[in-house]
Amino acid sequence: TGADIRVIPFDEKKTDSPCIICKNSGKMEVIFARSY
Repeated sequence: TGADIRVIPFDEKKTDSPCIICKNSGKMEVIFARSY
């Protein structure tokens, strides 16, 4: 098993995704991990 971690620009419309919102370099980004 492992984790697939992605960082994408924050999109308020994608609220159905299990994600963690954090501030990075003064920029809102969404970080979410998926197990596989």
